[in-house]
Amino acid sequence: MGNSHTPALRSAEWWLAIESCDVEAVSRLIAAGVNVNKRWRGRPTPLCLASEHGHVAVVERLLAAGAEINQVSSRRYTALHAASEYGHVAVVDQLLTAGANLNPGNFRGCTPLYLASARGHEEVVDQLVAAGADLHRAIDIGWSPLFIASINGHEPVVKRLLAAGANVNQKTNDGLTPLAGANTSGHQAIVLLLQQQLY
Repeated sequence: MGNSHTPALRSAEWWLAIESCDVEAVSRLIAAGVNVNKRWRGRPTPLCLASEHGHVAVVERLLAAGAEINQVSSRRYTALHAASEYGHVAVVDQLLTAGANLNPGNFRGCTPLYLASARGHEEVVDQLVAAGADLHRAIDIGWSPLFIASINGHEPVVKRLLAAGANVNQKTNDGLTPLAGANTSGHQAIVLLLQQQLY
């Protein structure tokens, strides 16, 4: 096979190594000079992909090789977005320790805290709140982390956000509060929690 195919083959091998958490292959390709920040065929950044899959060892090697921790993918996702959305506590810890931006907004304005709240990842919410994440940064339609956790029925997350000081009266672009959202969605335990904050 001609040398003209070598870059494409190496790119394919690189992405397969990251997706499959083949630490040996990742380390070998880094040593061979692969670009640790290069995206391939519209895929996420290497660090974002490894973070999405929760591959702690691969994330460690990418960061050590100079991966840009706040590099964004096509939909403006960062590695911290990916790890937070999929609940990978250990990777979130790695990224926060390495200095990841806490409050980047993706193409909808979702922050890592918003995504973790939406999915009900309690430990990740704890991590992000402890690191100082913005409790009130809303997405493009005005939904806050507390609002999305309330309408999705994630009671433990709602408790954590309230304890951290989330504004129970923050409204969406349509004028809805978390209480209204929880009530409409039928989450009565969360309705009671939110009502207690009003008195």
